[in-house]
This record gives sequence, structure tokens and C-alpha cells, in this order.
Amino acid sequence: MAQAWCDGGPADGDVVDVELDRTNLPPRHIRRVVMALDEATETVWWVGVRYARAPFWRLPRPGEPWRYFHCPPTRATSAG
Repeated sequence: MAQAWCDGGPADGDVVDVELDRTNLPPRHIRRVVMALDEATETVWWVGVRYARAPFWRLPRPGEPWRYFHCPPTRATSAG
């Protein structure tokens, strides 16, 4: 087990536990479930957001969480 720190997005600052694979690395992407609020209608619901592991230019020090960046959803565009 390792810890992952979510940077940006709705889960900014969350630290969560992640499983390590057979190469002793955390997954490339993690999903978090967060609460979304529509202020106009005063309704809330749960949405899944995705975070990607930061590049390996700086590995975490012992005891430090792996850094994950928010991956905002992309909109599909038509080709025509």
C-alpha cells in the first residue's frame, strides 16, 4: 500500500490509499467519488473524477505520498 495525494479538481488535497502493482508502483490513474452541487436548483449528487499519476521526474521521498493530477473530462467534438 502507498498513499496518493490528489492535486487540483474537486478532490484537491485528499490523501488516499492505493494498491501497488507487482513492480511496486501505484496505478497510473485513480478515481475518486466526490459530491457535486448545483446551486441554482440546490441539489447534490455524486460524480466520479479521475486523477493521473505525476511523471517520474521526481519520485516521492520515503513516507511522502505519490502525486496525482486532476484529469478534467474532455468533450467529444464532431468531425463534420
